[in-house]
Amino acid sequence: MEIVAKLKHKPHRIIVNTTAIHPSKSFFTLNSISTAFYTYRVQSHDEFVAAVIAQGYTLRHEWRNIGKPLRLPFEPGHSLEDYAGFCFDAAS
Repeated sequence: MEIVAKLKHKPHRIIVNTTAIHPSKSFFTLNSISTAFYTYRVQSHDEFVAAVIAQGYTLRHEWRNIGKPLRLPFEPGHSLEDYAGFCFDAAS
């Protein structure tokens, strides 16, 4: 949300899709896509939603991207069954 905070004119709607959201934990990890490794920032659901709301938005809708898991073999409690998507509207 640091990007939105720096904007002179904030968008009326923010759509975030296919992002790694954990039900309760925030952390950094590596993810292999078989040809490369990428760093991932995984945020807790409540922390992420609160950060957007703090920028003057309301949560309109959220969804799961079924079939897109994040498997962390050495930390199974950190794995995700699905990625998440969100739609936020600017508060009037």
